Amino acid sequence: MSSRAHALLVSLCVLACASCTSGRAPGADACPRAIELGALPATVDGTTLGAACATFDRYSCDASADLSGAEVVYRVTLPTEGFLVVAKGAESAPGTVVRILGSADPMHCRDGHASSAAARMPAGDAYIAVDGAAGAEGPFSLRVALTTEDTFVRAGITPALAADALTVVENAWAWGASRRTEYVVVDFSLHSSERREWIFDLATGELLDQVRVAHGRASTNGIDLAHAVQFSNVPGSNQSSLGLLRSAGTYIGVFGPSFRLEGLEPGINDHVCSRDIVMHPWAPVGDEYVTRCGWARPSLGCPAIDSTLAMPIRDRLARPDGTTLHQGAEHRDGGRVRLEHRRNSHASRLGRLCV
Repeated sequence: MSSRAHALLVSLCVLACASCTSGRAPGADACPRAIELGALPATVDGTTLGAACATFDRYSCDASADLSGAEVVYRVTLPTEGFLVVAKGAESAPGTVVRILGSADPMHCRDGHASSAAARMPAGDAYIAVDGAAGAEGPFSLRVALTTEDTFVRAGITPALAADALTVVENAWAWGASRRTEYVVVDFSLHSSERREWIFDLATGELLDQVRVAHGRASTNGIDLAHAVQFSNVPGSNQSSLGLLRSAGTYIGVFGPSFRLEGLEPGINDHVCSRDIVMHPWAPVGDEYVTRCGWARPSLGCPAIDSTLAMPIRDRLARPDGTTLHQGAEHRDGGRVRLEHRRNSHASRLGRLCV
């Protein structure tokens, strides 16, 4: 993790702790032992209705919320450091919330929201609490998984980009860029005939899809059109942009069903909206064109995908709460790998919305 990313996470923790007005919830030690969750990924079904524990009333990650209802607490032993994600199923009682804790103490809360929670956690025991306000008890289902750098490497992503992608999604979650568990990673340094876009579900540990994606025509050197070597945030450049992005609204464009993108990194990709950089169908990245030509034809800067896959991918990724995408690239430079992406340190300046 970069020093800037670490400093940001420390400052967020300090702010959260400063808002607390008390320590451990009264009577917390009286709670029954946490339920062992077992190996990840895991799917859990349970209910807070009639649960024996009702002592975690407030959590340090949201001290203002009154969660005085009964809670169920799970313990999971993480074999290594990673990004722990807990997603609540749609059929869960609407009043229930999820929290990730660093210990069996609500004042050690790392993250928590109505539908999901995620945090980078060290190896060892972590705790998951399902809670709610008094009278909001009910059934719930959870999907729980741990994503590590090795998760990305096993899928075919280079170690350097895997490390960067894990830090980026951690920061994106901490900044509230998205609460969606789908995560897209693109490696623009690969040959355009390769399937260099990976779509993960971080709540299940699944690789949902791996597809080809176009780079911008002017991102090439003008001779070798199969490799992207330069990137831009400048309108009219016809180059691809790197960094953290988020999916936005859907529309039907000249290429068919498409969805807009929001660039979340000022100075790096925040002109994506005004440049009309979108994800749209593009037949010249499909099997027929690539088999015949040996490469995928560049776009005008859009990360366009195979026309036969565009609709199901659009429907999965382009929802109102936005899916995060990380577009990176590595290039060999004097025998060293140089990562072409700066980790975002602008926590309070997420890119403007795409409308």
